Amino acid sequence: MKFAIEICFDDATTHELIDVWNLLRAKGLAEPQTSKRPYLPHISLAVTPNLDTEKFSAITQEIAQKHRPFNLLFAHLGLFRSEKEILFVAPKIRDPLTALYLDVFNRVTAEKIELWYYYYPERWIPHCAITARNSYDEICEAVRAIEKMKIPFNAVAERLVLVNFVDGDEVCSCKLV
Repeated sequence: MKFAIEICFDDATTHELIDVWNLLRAKGLAEPQTSKRPYLPHISLAVTPNLDTEKFSAITQEIAQKHRPFNLLFAHLGLFRSEKEILFVAPKIRDPLTALYLDVFNRVTAEKIELWYYYYPERWIPHCAITARNSYDEICEAVRAIEKMKIPFNAVAERLVLVNFVDGDEVCSCKLV
């Protein structure tokens, strides 16, 4: 299994981003979400091939209790180039986001959990995927399809979620307090 610790957003932002996903899906530019639980828009803070879900549910709760909800300013569209492109919106990096990321990173690595390559501090790029696994031409079409999306836009980071992202099962969800 593969797990992620993610930041999820306020309801208004979540609904707006899901509307963008639905628009792209209707145009054949986004994959259907998992049938078990629709993936929610998020920023992944840590991704790992395996962990003790009971232990990390408690750790996720502990971390969430140390952080307050905070504002995010999604300031730009970005593109990860690979075999299949990933189009995303990215927030400006501010202290509350960095502090939460480092708290998660430090706790995960203290438990000797192996992180995916891109989730170490020198490589982590906070982002929320808009569409993934598309060809470059499809990404260009997706950008044209969402050109009316208002960027920059504000969001509130409200919850820390531990999720099995292979099947979409949410292991635990904790409000930032």
